[in-house]
Amino acid sequence: MLKIKIVILFLFISIASVWGYVNYQTYWMKPSAGAQDVSIEIKEGESVAQLANELKQAEVIKNIWLFKRYLAKNGMDKKLQVGTFVMKPNMNIKSVALILNDPHIASTKVLFKEGETVKDYGDELEKSDLMRSAEFQGLVGYPAVNYCLNESLDKPKDFSDEFDFLLDKPKCLGLEGYLFPDTYFFANDAPAEVVARKMLENFGVKLDSGLRAEIARQNKTIHEIITMASLIEAEAREESDRALVSDVLWRRNSVGMGLELDSTVNYLTGNSKPSISFTEKEINSLYNTYKYRGLPPGPINNPSLSAIKAAIYPEKNDYWFFLADKEGKVHFGKTLEEHNQLKYKYLK
Repeated sequence: MLKIKIVILFLFISIASVWGYVNYQTYWMKPSAGAQDVSIEIKEGESVAQLANELKQAEVIKNIWLFKRYLAKNGMDKKLQVGTFVMKPNMNIKSVALILNDPHIASTKVLFKEGETVKDYGDELEKSDLMRSAEFQGLVGYPAVNYCLNESLDKPKDFSDEFDFLLDKPKCLGLEGYLFPDTYFFANDAPAEVVARKMLENFGVKLDSGLRAEIARQNKTIHEIITMASLIEAEAREESDRALVSDVLWRRNSVGMGLELDSTVNYLTGNSKPSISFTEKEINSLYNTYKYRGLPPGPINNPSLSAIKAAIYPEKNDYWFFLADKEGKVHFGKTLEEHNQLKYKYLK
């Protein structure tokens, strides 16, 4: 009789342990405080088994069988959303399942590269199936040059009441230069305005109070700095060259020399030529730095933090000219004669 009672007690304890384990994994388990986020991507056509293995490898869940069973039991295996989801290690299965079934949580990962234009960003959003490129371009204003010249065009959305760094930007210009290049996760149903606002928020964080104070100390505007940074981004790939290029451009600008940058003309034409034609140099636009002195009306791309810092902190030098060879390496010259020699050597 005692043996039977012991067996029954053992079975009861075993059942209780299993019940406790299942419920803990399914409902009660919580991530540790300060746990790092984990990104899980569900691709079109991915099986539940593949997803469960990914979640287990990322330590989001502990038990693959319980996860698959919970989804099937609750009819959630047929409602998994395609996209990227941000979770934490050691989540309970119910929480994970609810996230993976919510279309408003599902997100798409988008990389916006440094030095690309608003048009490029719109194309990237369209390629990611988030929205049409034209929808994004229309909201943020591309091409920028058109909006100040054509009063009949609907003006880009003005975010200056939300972001003070936009206050000295001409209102007719769009957001070229201010959409910070980075990797983002956008909800699959995010409208263009939400996308732009998230990028502007990132810009506001990156252009911190120290950088803004230095810009003000130099009696420059944020718009001047971001415009210059976009030129530096286009002209110098290597960080070691950027501060030197910055000093050359600021000095040329201060004495009234033309900046004469192919990149500004390429922005007008939509090309990316290493060397523009004589005809292109005659295009009548304030963005044409061969024809007009001074900075262009606004940025010609969305510059990196590296280029922004170079615009703020130029490195003093004696050069007045520079050019980039076909590999992107920048060569500097002190005189026009030296510059012409460099052109013959590296651009012929």
